[in-house]
Amino acid sequence: MLSGNPFDYYRYFPITARDRDWGLYLTGAGRQTEGPGIERDLHPTGYEYTWDSGRVFQDVYSAVLFVEGSKVEFESEVAGKYEVSKGDMVLLCPHVWHRYRVNPSVRTTQLWFAFGGSQVRSWQDHQLFSPQNPVLSIGLVDDVVKPYQRLLGCLGQDTPGLQQRLSGCVMEVIGAALANQPEEPACASAIQAAKRILEQQVEQQVDLKDLAESVGLSYEKFRHAFTEATGMAPYQYHLQLRVRRAQTLLTGTDLTVQEISSRLNFTDAFHLSKVFKAKTGVSPTTWRLRTNQAGIG
Repeated sequence: MLSGNPFDYYRYFPITARDRDWGLYLTGAGRQTEGPGIERDLHPTGYEYTWDSGRVFQDVYSAVLFVEGSKVEFESEVAGKYEVSKGDMVLLCPHVWHRYRVNPSVRTTQLWFAFGGSQVRSWQDHQLFSPQNPVLSIGLVDDVVKPYQRLLGCLGQDTPGLQQRLSGCVMEVIGAALANQPEEPACASAIQAAKRILEQQVEQQVDLKDLAESVGLSYEKFRHAFTEATGMAPYQYHLQLRVRRAQTLLTGTDLTVQEISSRLNFTDAFHLSKVFKAKTGVSPTTWRLRTNQAGIG
């Protein structure tokens, strides 16, 4: 755990069935310093690599926070080349070739942990982070650094539930890192404008490519930024607004389902009923009956 290099401190963990059942676990964590006069430690197979060969993690993710030093060269087969600075975090995904190296004439320190589990795969599936955007520029904020330090402080312990305690620190670090991402002001403003337009045009069909153009973004950037900001794609966001308007019309008017479908620009009553049930779990008729019985309206 304590390495031959007095600047380094790390530990690797075997993973049990219980750890996997928990959904989030660490396979290793540590602190590493490189620079003039410091002999670099070698790490186990799968973690050690050279700049020329690079590295691919098979089944784990890794978070690397640079807390001291100058520019670091980073490259990924998916994301391309980056210059990483102090206060940047690199999130590495499995099955993606990558490499990075520090300036050998400058002392550079990184905090790192390797982690995995069903919870992490869910984060990636929901695009909370991705191999296309591996570098998070967050700065050395306490919300990220302190749980990192608590995690490193736990490495020497062998108490019951250690993996669960460590995974709590991981959750805290990743959550804080994502929350501290600086927004692009122009992009954030464009998404707010798009949301207002979708809300105002809830009873109309909206061409999303035209909407992206109207707020000054390419469609791909618009869709990605909108999904990150709201948790759903723009089409699904607008569809959700239309279903909510249908709920209001069902409880507050005597319009038929066919009339409501026409007013909200659904193809027909069947189309509205199908979408409505997918979003609410019940048909429009059942919704109206239940809300009327409950005295809502």
